[in-house]
Amino acid sequence: MRTMITVKLQWKEDEDHLLMMDVPRNICLRDLQKDLLALYKQRFPKMMATLEVHGNVFDGFEESPFVAVQGEQVEATVSFQENKYDPFFYDWIDRREKKTSLEDEMQWEDEKENGITDLALDDWICARRSAAQTEQIDVTSLPPWPADL
Repeated sequence: MRTMITVKLQWKEDEDHLLMMDVPRNICLRDLQKDLLALYKQRFPKMMATLEVHGNVFDGFEESPFVAVQGEQVEATVSFQENKYDPFFYDWIDRREKKTSLEDEMQWEDEKENGITDLALDDWICARRSAAQTEQIDVTSLPPWPADL
């Protein structure tokens, strides 16, 4: 079974508005929110998307709507309502480690153009920071402490 699944989306309010997207089979609804809202020109994070797949409604952010789907394609109906209950996305930007600097963004764009990375900007920043934190400092090259003299 493929890890990706093709989803044919139909908006409940406009049945003629059909879109297709490939997503990981085990993706949770929280990870789809921003893309679904952008596809249907809804305000993010003010609105939230709900999916109906094979008659089952998925409205919890931690739910995975496509895990139990058999086959390579599935049809889903998407609807939108005001996000009154889950503040996750409202402070998500503030909870990130650090704002991206212009230098970081330029380096990421350069690496993306040259095929060095295919990560999204935020993922690339996190990977760089975690790699920098794991680098070991060579203590033999440091000057001695005054107590060691």
